[in-house]
This record gives sequence, structure tokens and C-alpha cells, in this order.
Amino acid sequence: MAAAPCFITAASVLETTINKYKALNDKMWIDVNAARQEITLVLARADKLDVSFDNCSAKIKLLDNAINGWVKATNTDQRILAIT
Repeated sequence: MAAAPCFITAASVLETTINKYKALNDKMWIDVNAARQEITLVLARADKLDVSFDNCSAKIKLLDNAINGWVKATNTDQRILAIT
């Protein structure tokens, strides 16, 4: 019976420590889940950028081919007359 106050104090300290740990653990998981959502959003945006870069690359190739075609066509007088 004399040890009862010691056990009660120890149990109280242990419960407080467990509750602090649980709160930190819960906050960590909330932060991890928030980070996952942000990473998913960033990756989705990166995928869209990759697609748009591919589109830009295709458009640049089309323009380059068109410009090269005009340059070749304008290199001689005969081709200029053929185009006009």
C-alpha cells in the first residue's frame, strides 16, 4: 500500500508521455499526408509540362521545316517564280 502513490505518479507520468508521443505521431502523419498531396500535385503539373514541352517541340519542328522549305524555295530565282 505504501507504494501505491508511487505507482499512481508513475502511471500519470507514463500516460502524459504516451499522449505527447501520440500527439507528435499524429502530427507527423498529418504532415506526411499533406506532403504526399503536394508531391502528387507537383508531379501532375510536371506531367502536364512534359506534355506541353512535347507539343512545343512538335510545333518547333513544323515551323523549322516550313522555314527551311521557304529558304530552299527562295535560294534560286526559278523557285521564287514557282511559288508566286
